[in-house]
Amino acid sequence: MLQLQGMNEDRWYPWEEERIRSRGRAWLWIGLPMFVGLLTITVIVVVVLRQGFGSTQIWADISLILVLFPLCFLGVLPLLLLIGLSYGLGRLVGWLPAPMRQLDGFLQRAARETHRGSDQLARPLMALQGVVATIDTFLRGLIELLR
Repeated sequence: MLQLQGMNEDRWYPWEEERIRSRGRAWLWIGLPMFVGLLTITVIVVVVLRQGFGSTQIWADISLILVLFPLCFLGVLPLLLLIGLSYGLGRLVGWLPAPMRQLDGFLQRAARETHRGSDQLARPLMALQGVVATIDTFLRGLIELLR
């Protein structure tokens, strides 16, 4: 089971436990909603037929409900997509630390080498600037003495 940092170990999901799968609880998660849906449609039709055949408006309302019913299931698709993205992100968080450690080592080495290279490039310029500053100071002091 995917464990993110900070999650409790005692949490479990019903579909992960073998004894629940062996007891036929899948019927509860699959068959029961289908049965409830069929029962709802049957009750609607029976109620309309008991009231008389009904007008076309009643049957139009029922057909509208039955047409919109699958659209309600399509509204679940973004939720499933969000769940899939969350699961994928959880897997990615579990996988990323090892490659990031390698990348971190490479980036630290690159930073050290870049720092060392810039120091080596700047050293002659700093020395030249120091020599020029020394000569300038010496000449200014000499000019002050001669005045």
